[in-house]
Amino acid sequence: MELSRRFCGTDQCPTDHGQRPRIVITIPLSDLKDGLGEAVLDTGERLSVAAVRRLACDAELIPAVLGTHGEILDVGRAQRLVTAALWTALFLRDGHCTFPGCHRLPHACDAHHIISWLVGGPTSLENLTPS
Repeated sequence: MELSRRFCGTDQCPTDHGQRPRIVITIPLSDLKDGLGEAVLDTGERLSVAAVRRLACDAELIPAVLGTHGEILDVGRAQRLVTAALWTALFLRDGHCTFPGCHRLPHACDAHHIISWLVGGPTSLENLTPS
């Protein structure tokens, strides 16, 4: 009722156009994989991994998976391009181009999605390869 009352007094419409809520979650990759530990919301609130999985049914989750030094290693579907930290992790993992028979150094490569971002592949270390 409060929302209806507030919108009656303005000519502005809601901007979500019926989209599901978006939740930014920060969690160590090992915790996410193991289903243990806690996730941190952008508000600072903490949730169990189980609670995060329940929320995934009703919200668009944007994973902000952190590496050992707090660098973001997974930006999910929120962004297509690779972050600097993600590129560094990709270089450290692979060391050179992964195209068969090619051994170009990383500065001569681009990061490519294994499962295309256009068809739902995430921008994550596990779904990227230098080539």
